[in-house]
Amino acid sequence: MTVALLHYAYSPVIGGVETVVRRHAGLLAADGRRVRVVFADGGGGAEVAGVEECRIPELSARHPEVMTVQQRLAAGVGASGRWGGRDRNLYQTLMDKLADRLREVLADADVVVAHNLMVMPFHLALTGALWRLATEAANGPAAGARHARQRWISWVHDLAAARAGHDQHGDRAGPAGMLFRAHPAVDYVAVSELRREQSTRLLGLPADRCLVVPNGIDAASFLPSMQPALAELAARDKWLARDLVLLHPARLVPRKNVEFGIQVTAALRDAGADVRYLVTAAEDPHRAGGEDPYAAKLRAMVAERGLAAEVCFLSDTAPVADSDLPGLYAIADALFLPSREEGFGLPLMEAAVARLPVFCSNLEPLAAILAQGGSFFKLSDNPLGVAQTLLDWSNSWPEFQVRKRVVRRYSWAQIYQQHLKPLFLSA
Repeated sequence: MTVALLHYAYSPVIGGVETVVRRHAGLLAADGRRVRVVFADGGGGAEVAGVEECRIPELSARHPEVMTVQQRLAAGVGASGRWGGRDRNLYQTLMDKLADRLREVLADADVVVAHNLMVMPFHLALTGALWRLATEAANGPAAGARHARQRWISWVHDLAAARAGHDQHGDRAGPAGMLFRAHPAVDYVAVSELRREQSTRLLGLPADRCLVVPNGIDAASFLPSMQPALAELAARDKWLARDLVLLHPARLVPRKNVEFGIQVTAALRDAGADVRYLVTAAEDPHRAGGEDPYAAKLRAMVAERGLAAEVCFLSDTAPVADSDLPGLYAIADALFLPSREEGFGLPLMEAAVARLPVFCSNLEPLAAILAQGGSFFKLSDNPLGVAQTLLDWSNSWPEFQVRKRVVRRYSWAQIYQQHLKPLFLSA
């Protein structure tokens, strides 16, 4: 299947629609589709495997010929309330030129997706050309086409019909009229329920011809970078989507009390939480060679409790460097520090700067750093009670709930599987 994605601009131009088009292109290509992105501005940035770029300068609203037509249409309406004569000829000539070029570029496409181009007023000759080509596709395949019928989709991020002040681009009997009605042979996709409601109400679009496909987010791209081995582990094990990720920056030495963290992790797992306990687990530089009995004890605890998936000694993957810590703090949901003894407590300051909630033992240096800013437990507390405290916090803190909801519902992987893949499979 060949999918053509059309917009005024493409990455690396900065913009919401440009970002969405790039993500759509990459996801479709990764799933075996042949993808062609057609645009005027941008391109030539980081190449996406399997994505072909096709630049047509006249698709830009800033192209001199396009600006002339847009200005003449607006001026004509302002003077007479209607359009015609020379303005019509200028518009028609440009529209014919665009239709001819796009017909050639889109000839082998099974699906054509126009992002905003059919519902926004920035380039009415392009909108007209797309209407013409969609009508031609509805009337049957062009000569030499490889598909039985080309499917057209208008992807609605914004909507001129819903915005005051857009009538200056032409009266509704002229080219701008296309912005206020739905093309009968085009399917519509809106990025939100609001845009869907506006499209059906303002364009006269039947509800069953307008689906909602939300935009997505690559949450990992917003995190500080980590060395590849750790970043790959985080992605493979889906840390961001877990119910609760606890970070414990510590060497495997008895005073760090990692066994308490393992017990709390077991209690969280048994309570039904999908938990990860990340221990940086740096080697003790003061220990003589040979097997470390404390580390062996911890690994035996993990094995006995069946926590191989839940407890991650990160040094088993790669030694954690200082440069990895910002990424770990950003990906974690809470800092967990059950130390039996600390001289100061540097991770608490790191957590504060990273805006990471802290759960720690009530040792004097730790309490002095946090004052009222953390959740403390006694070393004599039952791990079950500490686990319940963590669960109560995670179920009641709004910011935590929003983070998890966004990552789970709007990750690009989820958007593709739930929305994009079925949409293009039905083409």
